[in-house]
Amino acid sequence: MIAVYSPEEIRRIEFICCQLQQVSMIDLMERAGQAFTDWFHRKFANHKHAVHIFCGNGNNGGDGLVIGRLLHQLGYAVRIYLAEIASNSTPEYNKNLTRIRDMHLVTIAMIHPNESIAIDIHEEDILIDALLGIGAKRPLDEQWKHLVESYNNAKAYKISVDMPSGVPAMGYGKDGCIVADLVVGFEYPKLAYFLPENEKFISSWTLASVGFPQKEDHHLQASYFVTEANDIVGILRPRKKFSNKNNYGHVAIIAGSPTMCGAAILAARSCLRAGAGLVSLYADNECRSSYFSESPEVMLPFRNTINAASLRKYSSVLVGPGMKDVLDINTYLKEAFNAGVKLVLDAEAINELSHDRNLFESIPKGTILTPHTGEFDRLFQIEKPDTLLRLKVGSELCRRLKITILLKGAYTAVITPEGTCIFNTTGNPGMATAGSGDVLAGIITAFVAQGYSDYESAFIAAYLHGLSADLALIKESPESLVASDITAYLGAAFNHLMPHGQH
Repeated sequence: MIAVYSPEEIRRIEFICCQLQQVSMIDLMERAGQAFTDWFHRKFANHKHAVHIFCGNGNNGGDGLVIGRLLHQLGYAVRIYLAEIASNSTPEYNKNLTRIRDMHLVTIAMIHPNESIAIDIHEEDILIDALLGIGAKRPLDEQWKHLVESYNNAKAYKISVDMPSGVPAMGYGKDGCIVADLVVGFEYPKLAYFLPENEKFISSWTLASVGFPQKEDHHLQASYFVTEANDIVGILRPRKKFSNKNNYGHVAIIAGSPTMCGAAILAARSCLRAGAGLVSLYADNECRSSYFSESPEVMLPFRNTINAASLRKYSSVLVGPGMKDVLDINTYLKEAFNAGVKLVLDAEAINELSHDRNLFESIPKGTILTPHTGEFDRLFQIEKPDTLLRLKVGSELCRRLKITILLKGAYTAVITPEGTCIFNTTGNPGMATAGSGDVLAGIITAFVAQGYSDYESAFIAAYLHGLSADLALIKESPESLVASDITAYLGAAFNHLMPHGQH
């Protein structure tokens, strides 16, 4: 997993890097500029138009000067604009400014505060923002308003170095911040990348490595992580030749209502496709006939047989998808809580916990909750949408109750019983469609039944769910994608991670 560190922690890592690798800060800045330039040249090797680099007089501006020098040496038409935003320039910035001025071939212009600027920028050009780095905690001062407006209003493609200037690395951007089409971060992603409140400022991001020490060398305990494909591959277990269906768990799904029959079958199908050995669907009686024809692999016990004793035979139990207006859901939850089995609670089960706070406080350890933001805010009584507050509250509750929360979103966040948050990066906007959450709940429950831990089940499922949707776009579009497409591409997602012979 990739750790997400605060600016203060990154400065400590930089210090450790200089000590362990016996390099200076100016050398580290050269590495950062080289890493950015290597990435840029791979992506824009055939770019023939101007590259405009806007540099503050701190270390982020120093990175920009290195980038300008190296891009010029590769043959790009580089123009540099200097803005003395800080009262004092850093030594590394000054040294790199001297280096680039000594070349006498790069156009350099000063931008002054409180002055309108007129820069000849064409739509085919590229803008690089290196005004402020990860240490910024607020937008640029009002005296730089004209610079920010001119930059943001330009039609050219905009790239920010590490962070869009003015956007706090651990918080939200505001008016007066630079807007980026792409952010190229160094080594570690920043928490701000994952916050929907920053969508205006950060359209997308990627990482470039500057060769920092390995995680074990800097002895920092991160609270946030990002899942990588290798994390999933390292946990997924290949199937044994002489195994049978009973080796992969028996799942009970309590889902569906007369008006939402489809939610139950979506959850059941994805549960089977994710590897559960058997699935029993406690369906609404009015939906049973359709379930027999839609998915013959699913068993259909009657809901009136649900009690703690009957649920104890299952490896995992999912409650909630499509159960709007089901009056007995409170009873089903109490029976499931008393059964002592592994639980996944989704949709209306979570809403019921919001209505019955005593029931919420009795939630069994090891339970997985899968709310979207609205359900999360109702459950935890958050009045104003705030992602950082959600993560803080979720972390505290997971530690206290020893549960796992999967908070659904563009970067789905899995919060572990230790309070650690793991962001998922697979998926696409096409997943904003009815039934997508039902599919995810089924996948999670399948992994729980197969013996994976609660938080492993959650972040594996989130990754596969998003990857399946990404692979579905080979034939579909974000507009046309439907939930059943995600289930249909689960096999392709497994094969993508574990080539066929490795299963």
